[in-house]
Amino acid sequence: MAEKKFGSDTYRCDKVDAETGIRLLIRTSKMFGPASAVMIALTEKDKAKAESMSMSAIAEFIGKLDEDDAIAYVKDLIGMCRCNGEPAVFGVTPQDIGEIFQVAYWVLEVQFRDFLGASLAKSGGRPSLVKV
Repeated sequence: MAEKKFGSDTYRCDKVDAETGIRLLIRTSKMFGPASAVMIALTEKDKAKAESMSMSAIAEFIGKLDEDDAIAYVKDLIGMCRCNGEPAVFGVTPQDIGEIFQVAYWVLEVQFRDFLGASLAKSGGRPSLVKV
């Protein structure tokens, strides 16, 4: 179980099972579409660089997102966590928009960092499982 502190709250997240992980990877790929830099950023060790890469990629596609789909996606990511021992609830824990995105991004790291790190290393830094 991964654990990380955001502000005064401690979040925990388990890796999901294989089927759920594959579904989440496909959903993430569809959500981010051509902004594959977000997936690559998940493997970046330099957090400042990863955040910068993610923000640039997010700016590319944010205008194309369906609001309801995007909110449902982030809610589902937050729902994979526990906060201070209780289920995390979007808009409650975390409540702040910045923290919501930090926690959601961290959940993606927990779920995909090992897999994408190996995949990207073999493919020269480009995702090779799915075209995005």
